[in-house]
Amino acid sequence: MYLMRAEAKYRMGDAGAAAADVNAVRQARNPGWASIALTNIDQILDERGFFVYYNLL
Repeated sequence: MYLMRAEAKYRMGDAGAAAADVNAVRQARNPGWASIALTNIDQILDERGFFVYYNLL
């Protein structure tokens, strides 16, 4: 849900709020991972793929 919300926020022009949602997912998955600054929508879509892959392990 966070990643869908991040995509919607990014498409509406709020990249900062979108990055906060993506980083919340990243930190929940692995607290040692660095935060990211979003520069394009592909980063959100990539993160969704990583999340699905990680949960299938």
